Amino acid sequence: MKRFFALTLFLCLIVSSYAQMKVSQDTLSKKKPFSLASQVVPISLITAGGLVFISDARVIIQNRMGNMTKTTVDDHIQYVPDLASFGAHFIGWKHKNSLWDMTKYMAISQIATCFIVQSFKRAVDFPRPYGGSYSFPSGHTSQAFVGATAQYNEFIDFKPWFAYCGFAFATAVGILRVTNNRHWSSDVLAGAGIGMLVTNLVYHFEPLKDWNPFKKKKYAMIPSLGFQGSTAVASLQISF
Repeated sequence: MKRFFALTLFLCLIVSSYAQMKVSQDTLSKKKPFSLASQVVPISLITAGGLVFISDARVIIQNRMGNMTKTTVDDHIQYVPDLASFGAHFIGWKHKNSLWDMTKYMAISQIATCFIVQSFKRAVDFPRPYGGSYSFPSGHTSQAFVGATAQYNEFIDFKPWFAYCGFAFATAVGILRVTNNRHWSSDVLAGAGIGMLVTNLVYHFEPLKDWNPFKKKKYAMIPSLGFQGSTAVASLQISF
């Protein structure tokens, strides 16, 4: 019953967030309205994770896949999509936003996702397959899918093949979390969905859109040369 209540609360908060964002879109000019239909993949992942969480499927899958691998590579490849996006920028590949805005939206997505995931970990407080605590949902997986979804949003209009590459690494992280016996399959599914959903919301509504402390101010420089008596005087007028 406790797990069912936690799942219901979880899904209600997701739907509530969507509803609030839907209202907020009316204040945005020339912005395509946000649609639940456009988020069918992350919503399906979150729903599947919740259903597996409260069913016997979680244990059946873990009995077949748990302890298949013993590696820490998933601790590292979760950052590959982030690094790939920045690497692509520095080699000159075109992407949707400026470097500052890309960094800003990625950071907001990571922070928001971490907050949501950690809050639910402590609210649900479900044991991991190996006996540890705070299993549901998977933090590694959610963070990896944030990076992959940001990479997709930045590059889909310019290099579609590259835009999808991040999901390969994010999916590998999710699989390894299960085969390393660190998480249940339900944790991974929900974590992936949360990471994708939050990042898509950030990229759609663009919080702090106009905030850029490094933006160069426009200015004009007007040199002048005059005389004071027999003395030449040079000056430089700068207007912002």
